[in-house]
Amino acid sequence: MPGDNVVISMLGDAQGGGAGGFAVLDAKTFELKGRWEDGGERPPLNYDFWYQPRKNVVVSSEFGEPNAYEPGFDLDDVGAGRYGRRLHFWNLEDRKLEQTVDLGDNGLIPLEVRWLHDPDAEQGFVGAALSSTMWHFHRGNGSWKADQVIAVESIPLEGWPVDRIKDGSDPRSSALLDEGPGNVRPSQHLHAIDQVHPRLRIHVTGEGNWPTLHETGEDSIGGSSPRCGYSDTAHRQDIGVVRGSGIERREPTIPVVQGD
Repeated sequence: MPGDNVVISMLGDAQGGGAGGFAVLDAKTFELKGRWEDGGERPPLNYDFWYQPRKNVVVSSEFGEPNAYEPGFDLDDVGAGRYGRRLHFWNLEDRKLEQTVDLGDNGLIPLEVRWLHDPDAEQGFVGAALSSTMWHFHRGNGSWKADQVIAVESIPLEGWPVDRIKDGSDPRSSALLDEGPGNVRPSQHLHAIDQVHPRLRIHVTGEGNWPTLHETGEDSIGGSSPRCGYSDTAHRQDIGVVRGSGIERREPTIPVVQGD
């Protein structure tokens, strides 16, 4: 980050409550310098963050209180407000919170945030894990907004903490750059990983960056859903390898570590 700083998102305080905000380390000595935010309002929860220097903005997301998730997930904690549902937009230079966007009940536990891979972009995507939705955030007329653009269907699963297994869509590689002869342009592809089912899904972003599922569709790569062969005693783990426009399967490779 600017100023030879290493900035780290803080998930909780010493008592296991939601801390919010960011810690700053000296980039050369790694000594703690203090908090990144310079006074003002501080969100109660925190998770991922990403910044756009040319647009003087940082966006951060919310997970939950460590005291809530460390003992194990309890759905009642969601209703009690111990898990997140908001995006926060910060002034990068002033290090102050400028706007918070509440995603509501369809945006529960927004985790990884990704700007378009364009240094001039004022838009990106975030996956809401518990709601199984993807959101497109963008700035227009001086304020930030977020629209739900993808919803992943839930699947019945016996023995799951809830009666239907939802999934956390994660924009691991949103809006990659395509390199053509003599030019670099924003890609039209949004790659999303469903973490619990799990599946790799490829979407094409159209006008207004509204994604639709690509013709190559989606493919299961193992996990806890019935389509992945889940049982109480064994899991089948398939690994998908993306090559070209399709997905082929291979057996997992067990690494061998040599030396000290």
